[in-house]
Amino acid sequence: MNIYFLTGMPRAGNTLFGSLMNQNPNVKVSPNSISCLLMKNILTIKNEQQYQNFPDHTAVDNVINNFFKNYYEHYNCKNILDRAPWGYPEHYNIIKQVIKNRKYVILYRPFLEVLASFAAKDKPTDFETYCNRIIQGSYSSVILDSLISIENIIKEKENYVLVHYKDLIKEPNIQLKKVCDFLNIEFIEPDYNNIKQFNINGIEYDDSKLPSDYHKIKTNGIEKSKTVVEEILPKNIIEKYKNFDINFN
Repeated sequence: MNIYFLTGMPRAGNTLFGSLMNQNPNVKVSPNSISCLLMKNILTIKNEQQYQNFPDHTAVDNVINNFFKNYYEHYNCKNILDRAPWGYPEHYNIIKQVIKNRKYVILYRPFLEVLASFAAKDKPTDFETYCNRIIQGSYSSVILDSLISIENIIKEKENYVLVHYKDLIKEPNIQLKKVCDFLNIEFIEPDYNNIKQFNINGIEYDDSKLPSDYHKIKTNGIEKSKTVVEEILPKNIIEKYKNFDINFN
């Protein structure tokens, strides 16, 4: 089994990307994965008194080293693209010990567009409080986690391919083929007239557990959602967060 990593900004086409890629039997893109949290929790056992009383490092390492094989056994696919902020320093320090030749797919959308896309869904009345909550709060701290993850992948000079959201929407075939070529996976053109909601082994996102339906995609064709930053976000919010973008040059 080959494990690769998808670390994308939220609202950057991750769910659409996964739905299209998963039409290819040679690869499976995971949902927003809990694998990094599970691995981190497994390793916290080393802080427990019972472990420290008899520190069998090899036993715990065996679990970690075989983690992906066991976690994705039911996917029945040779190539897995695990979606999580694997470049985030805490997660990165784990994964670089487990996967030696790492490859990352980065899905990127400008920070203010991400913020505006969330606001278009949630329709807040107090933007200052709202932005503070979704950028630093419990669920949507994923925004900063993803940003830090991408920055760290670049800083560490990891092997990655970059897909911009606007390009994924405008030229999906070119971008999907670029990813497949990077991962050495045979490209099979998706059926763009048969796009389905993201589904793995009969399981779909249950967005009733979230503030809005963040993972619902259009199934009647691909088009960029109308997200005009200036029409959605107040000027003071735009000014506050205008320099949060990553420079890939």
